[in-house]
Amino acid sequence: MKELKRIIALMLAAAMLFSFAACGENGGTPSDETTTDYVREVKTKVAVLNGPTGLGLAKLAADRSYAYEVEQFSDPQEIVPLLTKGEVDIAALPVNLAANLYKKTNGGIKILAVNTLGVLYCLEKGKIINDFAELKGKTIYATGQGSTPEYIINHVFTQKGLVPGKDVTIEYKTAHNELATLAIEGKVDFCILPEPFATKVLVQNSEYYKLIDFTKSWNEENEEQLVQGVVVARTDYINENPDIITEFMNFNEVSVNYLSANPESASVFLADNGYFESADFAYTVLPFCNIVFMEGEEMKTAVKAMYEVLYAADPKSVGGSIPDDGIFYGA
Repeated sequence: MKELKRIIALMLAAAMLFSFAACGENGGTPSDETTTDYVREVKTKVAVLNGPTGLGLAKLAADRSYAYEVEQFSDPQEIVPLLTKGEVDIAALPVNLAANLYKKTNGGIKILAVNTLGVLYCLEKGKIINDFAELKGKTIYATGQGSTPEYIINHVFTQKGLVPGKDVTIEYKTAHNELATLAIEGKVDFCILPEPFATKVLVQNSEYYKLIDFTKSWNEENEEQLVQGVVVARTDYINENPDIITEFMNFNEVSVNYLSANPESASVFLADNGYFESADFAYTVLPFCNIVFMEGEEMKTAVKAMYEVLYAADPKSVGGSIPDDGIFYGA
């Protein structure tokens, strides 16, 4: 019976997605077909991060405001106390932070889905490098020291035959904006930035080119996909509201699919709702944000493989040990 409800809900969600696409083709507003007078008495509180990790829930935030209260944050550490205190029910977080929270709360959160694959890109000023080997002896600027980006960078470079700190120097800046500004001003020859900052540099300084797509490089050397962002929920909330979680999963999938199925109208929608400064920029950057909806066994396999890499780099990055399967919703 539960599976039947799930199938019916997905069919309804697919029908809604079709109406979004049709509406976009006719020049209408995607949310016109989803307005409602109904307001859930107690809304589900959702926290997302600015950037790719939160984009997958943008459509849900706009069309399902009758049931979901979605708030954006710039720093994932701002979300942590809200989850632990029960002030947020669902959140989009970096994959390593989910592991740490699971340990810190003794199983108090579960991963519902993967929502973001890799978003890191290495840019070069001028077309002077053709492959990894030619980076030997170079200095590359990056962000995210002591967190997932650093471990991804080190893992990929090592697999490609360059040991960071020995064959190539990685110098870290504190903020994405800081490094992006340096690149836009042409002050660095090589830099590693996440989206949308990488595309911002490319748009504002034509001297730069994409040298390395870390997602592509990762997938060339590893069986499982690179994972950077996940959606989690409080375990208590899942247990107390199973139907709401099922509903959320359906609408999350619809929200993600809208971005990929309707890139032009989705770009206008994202710009109109303040996610990007213009529809043109949104249209340019969206394909590189690698926004997905991955659940079930596929999610579990990809995240576990990611945790093994993070643990090998630094056990503290995943809370001291690789999380057990209890971290996964439905496991």
